[in-house]
Amino acid sequence: MDEVDLTQMSLFDTVKDDDILEELKTIDVGNLTPIEALNKLYELQNKIKNRW
Repeated sequence: MDEVDLTQMSLFDTVKDDDILEELKTIDVGNLTPIEALNKLYELQNKIKNRW
């Protein structure tokens, strides 16, 4: 792929995963217990894996 194709893919991926990015922005990391943090990471990771 050339640089233009990579840029287009990057823009597409950003739009596609916008809901996950918004969820990451709203997580109150300071108030999560360690197990809640692990569960949230697992949940977000699964959302991303299921899209590919």
